[in-house]
Amino acid sequence: MTKQEKIIEKLLPEFRNDPNCLTLLLTGSVARNEAGTNSDIDLLQISKHEQPFKEITIGGILIEVKTHTKSGFVEKMKIKPMNVYQWLDAKVILGDKNAAQDIISTAKSICENYKSDPEEKRAVSKWLESTKLKIEEASRSNNDLLVGFNVSNILWKIVEDFYLLNDKPTPPSTTAFRRITGLKNLPQGFVDQWRLALTGDLDKRTGATIALIDFLLSQ
Repeated sequence: MTKQEKIIEKLLPEFRNDPNCLTLLLTGSVARNEAGTNSDIDLLQISKHEQPFKEITIGGILIEVKTHTKSGFVEKMKIKPMNVYQWLDAKVILGDKNAAQDIISTAKSICENYKSDPEEKRAVSKWLESTKLKIEEASRSNNDLLVGFNVSNILWKIVEDFYLLNDKPTPPSTTAFRRITGLKNLPQGFVDQWRLALTGDLDKRTGATIALIDFLLSQ
């Protein structure tokens, strides 16, 4: 049993005895079986009444508990669609599974029917165009520091644009990294380009970054 699993077992009686708790779900890396030794524990509590966000530490492990009513969680997803991903990973560990399934089904529907904002797409494209010019100019000037800065600085906008292109909400950073290779509209050889953009030397990172930008601007 992992450190996180032992902590969850110790916490369950507290939630079981709380009359406000209807359902408790585990999400994040622990739910996906991807947790490291000291990974956080992310819990979602469906409650009868709204409660504030709770954060505690046990045995060096951070536990975050997000608590809302069923309608409160749904409203949060509608306002901020990136919240769907925590529900797509969630597993019921206590209480009413039907209430949880209703929210998970809503999360899937929001994700599947999501349409990117054209204005946001145009804004990100302009950002990519501008940064590409900056990278090319810095390369001509042999300014490796500036090249490296711009290549690193544009990475998240590239991630955002791939999700916009695929009509999906942009997830939180760790989830975006894990999910990006599953998007349907990607350039041929994306996995290799993505790896080089992240782990290559400066020349390879630069070439891969420009290639990814060119693909996105061509769409």
